[in-house]
Formats: sequence, C-alpha cells, structure tokens
Amino acid sequence: MAEENVFGEEEKEQKVVWGENIGDNPNAKVEYNRLKMPFLDPAKKGKNFKQDLFGNIPVEVTVELGKAQLTLQEVLELNEGAIVELKRYAEEPLDLVVNGQQIAQGEVVAVDDRYALKITKIIQVPKE
Repeated sequence: MAEENVFGEEEKEQKVVWGENIGDNPNAKVEYNRLKMPFLDPAKKGKNFKQDLFGNIPVEVTVELGKAQLTLQEVLELNEGAIVELKRYAEEPLDLVVNGQQIAQGEVVAVDDRYALKITKIIQVPKE
C-alpha cells in the first residue's frame, strides 16, 4: 500500500526488522542527501536567519590545557601531589572547544578573581 509523504510523493511501505541496518535491506532503495539550508547560514546574514531562534541553545564550552596519554596502571597509581605531564609547551595557546569542535585558541587571563581565556585566534572550520 502506497501513501503520500509531506512532499506529495508516493512512498511504498518497507519492512525493517528491529536491529536491522536499513542499508543491508536489498529492498531499500532510498537515497539520503544532506539537508542544505543556506537561508540559516549566519555567515550570509540572510534575512531568513533568525539568530534569536538558535542563540539560546546551550552548548558545552571547554578550555583545554593539554592532553596526556597514560596507561591504566599509571592512572591507578595517581595520588595527591602526582604530576601529569601534558603534551603542550607552557607558552603554547590553549584550545577553546565547543561541543567537541575546536573553534579558537587563546591565552589565560584573570578577570577579577576568576580565570578567563583571551581569544587570540579563531580557527576556520573546513566546510563539508
């Protein structure tokens, strides 16, 4: 039995078993394309882009001091006073990461009695 989708196109019912990869189903002849919405691109400052629509969505922002690779044994042996050496030199800028994606680099500064990051470089994210 065929039904119309929201685009007015006819769709055939396909049965997929729970846990089955739809790509492994030989009857699945559906092509998926990445949805493009250029009107939502803030860089284009289009009249349709509403920053207030997305501006209040919370994101996780992290400043990475550095990373180290330890064995599980070394982690189990950590105690107060232990020193973990990082793979970053003291004069190198720190990374500003938003939801797992590095977007900037900067240097540590103090604002009143709190740490802060002064942005020194914006990282250009390659377009897909």
